[in-house]
Amino acid sequence: MLKDTWYFDCQCTRCVDNQEHILTSIKCPSCSEILSIFGEQPYKDPVTQVIICPKCLTTCSKESVFEAVNAMRFIDEVLEKDELSSMNNETARIFLQELLERFTPFLSHTNVYLCRILQALIPRIDPEEHETLLQYHLNALDCMKVCYPHNHPALAFHLMNIGIFYTRLKRDEDARNYLTQSQNMLDFALGKDHPMSCANRAELEKVQGV
Repeated sequence: MLKDTWYFDCQCTRCVDNQEHILTSIKCPSCSEILSIFGEQPYKDPVTQVIICPKCLTTCSKESVFEAVNAMRFIDEVLEKDELSSMNNETARIFLQELLERFTPFLSHTNVYLCRILQALIPRIDPEEHETLLQYHLNALDCMKVCYPHNHPALAFHLMNIGIFYTRLKRDEDARNYLTQSQNMLDFALGKDHPMSCANRAELEKVQGV
């Protein structure tokens, strides 16, 4: 995409790491297996660039790959131009949910562009819609695990929110799982006395009955 737009091949650490291409991956049209369309992949012909799903052996058409690339470009353009700022909250929410519905069928859950839609959408959801907010946070989690190091505070905060939504839905076992993960990260990265660590611990103690 950089090559097409700015006419150069980026050689930064993340761009040359083949595993990072999962951030622009698609779903196999037949079995939804995650497929990286960029970089050198064992299921991608080095000459023709044709992608064959290693799970179900479906050949991904060039049209489907182009559709995914164009979708990512479109999402990037919408968010970079900040077109959402000219919309009221309800209009922006509907617009983003329509984008999510439109692109989820073929962009993978680890795709960073799909995750960016979720990140823009979450603040526009009614805080009382716990089920919806939980699902959006869960949908973004795998992408965030790729983007952030294991103990990054942003990842810990995301896990804490998941735990809180589970608490609100009275699913205490799930809440304990995510709040414990968050607590371990926060204690390591920020220290046990940091306000965020204390806030998470308070939520964790609620579901532990402390």
